Amino acid sequence: QGEAMRLLIANRAGLYAYLRALIADRHLAEDALQQLSVVLLSKHAQIPDAAAFLPWARRAARLEGLHLLRRRHPDRLVFGDAVYDAI
Repeated sequence: QGEAMRLLIANRAGLYAYLRALIADRHLAEDALQQLSVVLLSKHAQIPDAAAFLPWARRAARLEGLHLLRRRHPDRLVFGDAVYDAI
């Protein structure tokens, strides 16, 4: 778990920026980052190596961000995966 924590800290700013691109509200983006941190640390064994961390973390960030948007704002339009893949 120490390696996962190190990778999370090293990539935290980039993951936050990615979440901010997905979620306009900075408070929601911070909430998503907190939840993402919990997910990444709890599932660190699924990461094959350090080089695979960032793509894996970005995919998890996208899923977490979309989940948060859908849960907090069910009445708002959420774009499809193709739009978020393009970001």
